[in-house]
Amino acid sequence: LVLLVGSGLLIRSFIRVLHVDPGFDSKHVFTARVGVPFDSYNHDQHFRFYEQLLSKLASLPGVQIASAGWPLPLANSRASVSFSIVGQPVAPGDHPSEAIGAVMPDYFKTMRIPLLSGRVFNAQDGIQGAPVIIINQAFAKKYFPGENPIGQHIQADLGDDSFVHSVREVVGVVGDTRQHSLTLSPPPQYFLPYAQAVITNPFLTIRTSADSASMERELRAA
Repeated sequence: LVLLVGSGLLIRSFIRVLHVDPGFDSKHVFTARVGVPFDSYNHDQHFRFYEQLLSKLASLPGVQIASAGWPLPLANSRASVSFSIVGQPVAPGDHPSEAIGAVMPDYFKTMRIPLLSGRVFNAQDGIQGAPVIIINQAFAKKYFPGENPIGQHIQADLGDDSFVHSVREVVGVVGDTRQHSLTLSPPPQYFLPYAQAVITNPFLTIRTSADSASMERELRAA
């Protein structure tokens, strides 16, 4: 009797997990990572490499859209970075810290993470562009309750050779994605354009018309 009850509860829990919305659509999405050395590529060369690679991947037959970002949802890879919000002073040492991401243009579209307000990153948010930031819905609810977060300014305590602790304008709010587990609520998260935060090798995200072994071979060859 105990085994039957336990099995029934386990099956019910499993069914509930299967119906949890992860916040993104992984169907027909290939992911990969290419290691680009930081000691031999500067900021601009690093970004241009991925920009040119994504252009090549997007031109392959069967590829609908290609982008890159870090970290991937549910990939057990994340980092929390402290920040400050202009107009919301805190005591020294009490700056909040939340999950951070760095993504290329079209990342949210490729992963089908919905845009809730504002805009997503584009080609203008590059090396010469103004410092900008996108937040998810959980971040907006926690730090801008009852306010419009678009146009607010956030200073992330992270930078690279070109963008060091820049004050960034919030230009968009995107949907939440599960980060650690389907059973845990999505955490607050903010995103920087990869061109303005060359801090790691991002994951390629390639949405195709169908999953196939031949497509995988073409992507590897490219």
